[in-house]
Amino acid sequence: MNFAHFIFATAAFKDGEASLARNVNRITGHELALWLSAELRMRGHAVSDPWAEDHGWDFDVTAGNSSYLCVCAIMFGDEGQAEQAGEGNVSIDKKRSMMDRLRGRNRLSSDDEVVAACRTVLQSCPDVAKLEIEVA
Repeated sequence: MNFAHFIFATAAFKDGEASLARNVNRITGHELALWLSAELRMRGHAVSDPWAEDHGWDFDVTAGNSSYLCVCAIMFGDEGQAEQAGEGNVSIDKKRSMMDRLRGRNRLSSDDEVVAACRTVLQSCPDVAKLEIEVA
């Protein structure tokens, strides 16, 4: 396995217009990325500042000798339904060298510390409901 994907319902983490304007596709997820990166930093992981990508909001995480890319995005319904829950998505991809990939080394394990930390943070958040986890 090499990635973990968390899906959940949330009515929180709504980005303001300035954040939406920074994302080429106006994808919400900046507030989620800021919150999650701060939570991971408090748990001792080295974390970069989030940046906008065409698929959401990314930040890097380092744990020991391993590096990860974390992607955050939330899809909300109509803007007129401010209290409506959206579908939150957090994906974690473990970075591996070409040789690691060819030889099947350094794969993401089911007990990976960054995946476990994200799971703990998301499960303990009162603004997160119906959390589902896929690891592949």
